[in-house]
Amino acid sequence: MAVLLAGMGVTGPVAAEVRRCTAPDGSTIFTDKPCSTLGAVERIREPGTGRNAHAVRTRCMASIDELVFEMSLALDAGDANRLAGVYHWTGMSSRTAYAAVERLDRIASRPLVDIVPVYPEPDPPPLPPPPMPTPDAAAGIDPDPLPYTERLASRHGAASATPEAAPAGAGAVPEARAPETLAPDAVSVAPLPTSPRPPRPTGIKLVQTLANGSTPSTTVFGLTRHFGCWWIRD
Repeated sequence: MAVLLAGMGVTGPVAAEVRRCTAPDGSTIFTDKPCSTLGAVERIREPGTGRNAHAVRTRCMASIDELVFEMSLALDAGDANRLAGVYHWTGMSSRTAYAAVERLDRIASRPLVDIVPVYPEPDPPPLPPPPMPTPDAAAGIDPDPLPYTERLASRHGAASATPEAAPAGAGAVPEARAPETLAPDAVSVAPLPTSPRPPRPTGIKLVQTLANGSTPSTTVFGLTRHFGCWWIRD
């Protein structure tokens, strides 16, 4: 499809008009000039669509939710120009703009199945710290150099030894004491953990089908914020 696009350098939330013309060979031409200057005719409008049915109208999308809603309306209507109205054209060369318009035209012609925001991958959990070595292990010394049988025998010998006489009064029941209570001002309350802020979407994914109605097609647009408005980009 031969496509001509000029004057799409949108630098802010202002209106931009692009005519959609039909060349003699039936191809579509996007231009900001009268179609007659290119030997083409303006595309026939459907009854009741109005004077500027095929004009690109850019409008500031203050939130990503508004942007997703506007894109869904454009795709449900198959309106490539409306979809182009939320595309970020600033700083784009003519050649890149031609390719972008052709791509938007193909995307708008496909049936929409779903449109969802794309979120960044969560950070992996931190690794646990390595165990701290004991001083003897760090110096390369066996903390218990005796063999297992000798250690076992020494333990049994210590257990069978005659216990020493308990000191006087050792068997007496200790006097009961009242539990200590803390003053109300001394009680410390741990602060409640704050929930992390939800991540901001990094893109918008379109789930569509091709012309046959069964082959799935997925398109992911990036997001950018310019002049306080949200736009899609490649």
